[in-house]
Amino acid sequence: MVGDKAKRIKAIQRQVRRIEQHIALLDQVSRRFSRIRLGIVIGSIIVALIVDFTGAENIAWGVIGLGIVLFLIVAR
Repeated sequence: MVGDKAKRIKAIQRQVRRIEQHIALLDQVSRRFSRIRLGIVIGSIIVALIVDFTGAENIAWGVIGLGIVLFLIVAR
């Protein structure tokens, strides 16, 4: 009886360790995608502003639209 309980506890502890490792991996991936999304937003704004200052307002709107599409693709 006591041996069975100890085995179950060890198995649960191993399962908890595996889950914690998986959570750490998912957290790392989540942070990477957050940085990518932030880069897309900041990059799109900067490029759109530069293009707008050159007088090509329609192209600036296109850049913003492209940034939104890229953001949505990465966010998905």
